[in-house]
Amino acid sequence: MPLRLRGSTPKVTTASSDLVASLGDLASAAGRWLALQPAAQEIPVYAERARQASSDTVEHAGQWAGTKATRAREVGADAASATKTGVINVLLVAALLWWVDRLLTGRRGKG
Repeated sequence: MPLRLRGSTPKVTTASSDLVASLGDLASAAGRWLALQPAAQEIPVYAERARQASSDTVEHAGQWAGTKATRAREVGADAASATKTGVINVLLVAALLWWVDRLLTGRRGKG
């Protein structure tokens, strides 16, 4: 850091460059200090474990969503099939009742 005279007025550009240099020195010192800490040696291991856990979680979530979507399609297809069967049954019963009505109505008119 440059030495300043008592009567000199600091400039913004000089002060900002001094601040940036000081912050850079602080970051370098913090990095060196952290590298010397025993716990810092485990950071790559923890990072790999976290990456693996998140990867597994995303994979399982994808499988779960795929299973749920497949089941929803099956339920939808079953419901459509049941609805179709129900409509056909109602139409058959209606046709049978119409036929019985015509049969009974026709005999009454003749007899």
